[in-house]
Amino acid sequence: MDRDEAIARAVRQRDVATIRQMMFESNPPRPRSGFRTETELWDYKSNTPSLGKGTEAKWASVAADVLAFHNNRGGVLVFGIRDDLVFAGARTRLDSKKFNDQLRRFLPDTLWVEFHREFIQKDQQYLGLALIPPRGARIERFRRPAPETGGKRVFEAGGSAIREGDSTRILSSSEADAFTRDLAVPTIGRVYAIDKPFYRVLAPEYEQLLGSAVSARLHSQLGRPYGPSIVKTSPSSPQRQLRTES
Repeated sequence: MDRDEAIARAVRQRDVATIRQMMFESNPPRPRSGFRTETELWDYKSNTPSLGKGTEAKWASVAADVLAFHNNRGGVLVFGIRDDLVFAGARTRLDSKKFNDQLRRFLPDTLWVEFHREFIQKDQQYLGLALIPPRGARIERFRRPAPETGGKRVFEAGGSAIREGDSTRILSSSEADAFTRDLAVPTIGRVYAIDKPFYRVLAPEYEQLLGSAVSARLHSQLGRPYGPSIVKTSPSSPQRQLRTES
């Protein structure tokens, strides 16, 4: 398992101990080799926004990053690491409830982020790890617009965000609609969700394209109940046999 898949798996499993061990060393913490840049799976922030009045724009920025990670593979927002990758320490006393209470201004309550305070120092500064789960079958959207800053809004209600490399890309409502349509169309050539030697699983959208009637007929011919389709290949024959997971 490579680095990115290991982090993505730890995020899905909410395994903060593995993320902490993989990404950081020493105390005060510093990013390990291989984690000294930002990617589609993690991002560094020098501090968390404070609570109270006048912080809505900063929390809107955090919400945009959270939504972008969620609409991709999930990810980790790290608070307390400066741009030069030196530990600065987050200062706002947060937990998962307080963190999500701030996100609720902009994001649906179906998206829950786990927030952990790690490497707590004597002065109570800490490394904050926000574990953002990956989306389900559809993308999520902003439920409220960001506050105006300089006469502009970072995002609009009904819009969305996605993670592209080390950056968050904001989508307008119409762009989010187009992105949703693209997700519903099978990628040309991507027949399988899993494509390993002698073991293949049909991509859900491809089976949907075939139609439930066609899939059910294939399963009926094999005398197996209709369910997730697996194509199992043989090393000695180009022919493939369709079966279902038991």
